[in-house]
Amino acid sequence: MTQRFTINSRLPGLNELLGWSTSFYLRGGKRLSKYTECKRNLTDGIAAMAKAARLKPVERCHLTFYWTEPNRRRDPDNIAAGGRKLILDALVKAGVLQNDGWQQISAWQDVFDVGKVAKVTVEILELPACVN
Repeated sequence: MTQRFTINSRLPGLNELLGWSTSFYLRGGKRLSKYTECKRNLTDGIAAMAKAARLKPVERCHLTFYWTEPNRRRDPDNIAAGGRKLILDALVKAGVLQNDGWQQISAWQDVFDVGKVAKVTVEILELPACVN
């Protein structure tokens, strides 16, 4: 069975995530990381999109990420590394994947294109459960 859902926005790349990891601010006398807050917000939003798409849980899968960018300013490896981390964590949070480890993910592939609107479509191909 193949399932898919689309995130109709530009996700941060790896460079942005790394930049956030060194950015801190104070709230209520506590030192907080921008990375932690932004990652939580993005992951929660993507998980809500996955739930709205009514994705069914899968034990093991192959993922295809179709990345559409408005231009070629960001390198494909930067786009995929940052976005994929957020998407996989969101799929776990939404209950589509039990975890994002070796037992659940067989492989993934990235496909890149340029279009008018930034988006990413995630295709989840269910595979037989791992024997181990």
